[in-house]
Amino acid sequence: GALPVRDDDSETAHVLAGWDAAAAGADQRELSAVAVLGALVGGGDSFSSGGPGKGMHSRFYTHLLNVNHWVECAQFVFECYRDAAFVGVYGATSRAGSIDRVLELMCDQLVHVVEHADEREVARAR
Repeated sequence: GALPVRDDDSETAHVLAGWDAAAAGADQRELSAVAVLGALVGGGDSFSSGGPGKGMHSRFYTHLLNVNHWVECAQFVFECYRDAAFVGVYGATSRAGSIDRVLELMCDQLVHVVEHADEREVARAR
């Protein structure tokens, strides 16, 4: 589920949407695929130069942060332990009333990567 956080004392709104990956019966191979997805999607904030690796910018940075300057932060989240795994997205914006749109944009990028990533991108992310 998603957890939007709004604080009347702050100009920034935050959202975290996540899923219990281990509860879905994911095995080591599937969790490794999630890690590759995380490398493809990546993340950043409005002050980062983007992405993992020299010369490589994450999808969240190039397709979300660079295009929507009102998005302060967009991050892929993946935590994996022996008996638990969490996968999700975290985002922040300073534009009033836009946190739902930030979540929508992040989820759109996840779907786009899953459906359209080419072999070269996947190999680089591995």
